[in-house]
Amino acid sequence: MDEAQFDRLYTGSFQKLVGQIYAMCGNLTEAQDCVQEAFIRAWDHRRKLDWEQNPEAWIRTTAYRLAVSRWRKARRGFRQPDRAVEPERTYEPSPDRIAINKALDQLPADQRRAIVLYHLCDMSVTQVADEVGSPTGTVKARLARGRATLARLQPTETVTSGTPVVPPTDPTVAPPSYVNLPTAEMLFPDYSPGEVKAEYEGLSPDAPVLCLPSEYGSPVTVLTREYGTQGDWPSFITAVVFGYESPEAASDGYDLITEAAATCPEPNPSFGPASDLRMQDLTGQVPFDDSTVDASPARMTFHSGSVLLTEKQDMGVFTDIAVVQAGERVLLMTSAFEGTDHNCAPGPDDPDMEQCQVPAAIPQAVETLVEPG
Repeated sequence: MDEAQFDRLYTGSFQKLVGQIYAMCGNLTEAQDCVQEAFIRAWDHRRKLDWEQNPEAWIRTTAYRLAVSRWRKARRGFRQPDRAVEPERTYEPSPDRIAINKALDQLPADQRRAIVLYHLCDMSVTQVADEVGSPTGTVKARLARGRATLARLQPTETVTSGTPVVPPTDPTVAPPSYVNLPTAEMLFPDYSPGEVKAEYEGLSPDAPVLCLPSEYGSPVTVLTREYGTQGDWPSFITAVVFGYESPEAASDGYDLITEAAATCPEPNPSFGPASDLRMQDLTGQVPFDDSTVDASPARMTFHSGSVLLTEKQDMGVFTDIAVVQAGERVLLMTSAFEGTDHNCAPGPDDPDMEQCQVPAAIPQAVETLVEPG
């Protein structure tokens, strides 16, 4: 970057960056000082900065780190004036921005930064993840949790540009209940008779789930039901309904749960030491017509996979995972059992195998999911 490009960057970005860092740290004086110091550092490294590679992001990240550490380089007081320190520019936040910052003060630093980058800087989730150095799933979770907190504080607040800080929520949204979970008959229609083995609020690490999501946004309701064959047989199917404050929050949760289904980053250790994890996205093989669902958005994913049990010869754990969103609700249905093979098909049209229990239950389960709680 040459000196003329640096001048344009400073002139065009200083006040905007002060506003962004102010939104992240909540202290206007600190924001001005940190952005000024970041430009000093950028001036020192200007020959290494590429005008085409978004140098503004480098300055913003540097300023944010300075704001977090509350540290200033003493050399600023001893160096000769240059383009990076003159003239001192002022930033005057609007009353709306001050009100937004008061709400942002209620958030943890990582959620606050994600909210500011996504909503105030108009960055994508991927861009936010790159800037903060976190996985996209983590960023989505921070955004979902931050939005849920802000929604309770100021559900209709907007930034000056008109971009909502928090998606509007519908106060008439009814939370789901156990009525919205599948019945045993839905999951065991042509098999040995099944029954509900347990139901409870929240998620349990002891549930018979191979790939339990560790992040699922900010639901206001989480209800779980476990199923198994009638008698003294253990549970091997689990259904969880998540209720959110809005379809937007549910979409964030759906994405996180689907990501866990696709990657199974931490297989449940209760099954024992395992290796050779394999997951497949078989969504295209499972019939799903979103036009028949009385909610929007309506979507579904289906994954199937397995792990080998290292302490049990020729044995593995097989799992099917369906995730369905219907408006502000998300349904997770998953099976997990030990065995040597998994003899069923994801779709209903295989002439040699019957359809697996979890995907077979999706049509009826979706109808139940959208019923009043």
